Amino acid sequence: AAILTSLKEICEDPDTYLDSKVYLEGIVVKTIATDAYINLDFEDEETGDIQRYGLFIFSGYRSYGPLLTIGNFIGLTGTITSFNGNLQMTNVTYSPYYPSDDDIKLIEKNHVLNPLVITAEEGNDEKYINVIVTINNLHGTGGYKDTETDSMTIYCVDDLNKEIKLR
Repeated sequence: AAILTSLKEICEDPDTYLDSKVYLEGIVVKTIATDAYINLDFEDEETGDIQRYGLFIFSGYRSYGPLLTIGNFIGLTGTITSFNGNLQMTNVTYSPYYPSDDDIKLIEKNHVLNPLVITAEEGNDEKYINVIVTINNLHGTGGYKDTETDSMTIYCVDDLNKEIKLR
């Protein structure tokens, strides 16, 4: 059986959940091919501050309808894993014809979760990994391509002359 948890719990204590089967909920905020990023806001009960948490959902190259619509509030069962140091959920399933208890659940549609507006300096904080953000007034200053990993890093600065590396 899956461990019932939340994006907040996963992001704040990833080692507890690594390689575990979990159920959590979130809003689809970005899709890339058949994969997605989910985010969800949580309120700090003591301060009232809002903190957003996010997770990359790797579909295993399968096209799952509820995962591919931005704004869908979904429930997912899958395994928390790490890829290149980045947390993700794998082993998700969905079948409109032969549904199982572990399939992606569409809870509600049309949720709007606007990107958080942050500075370049704030963007270097790991808490923003997998979270949809906007950084205004960025200017590219350089970068490089890594042919081994087929990835690119772009160096940028904002109007406060603070640097962030975009990958």
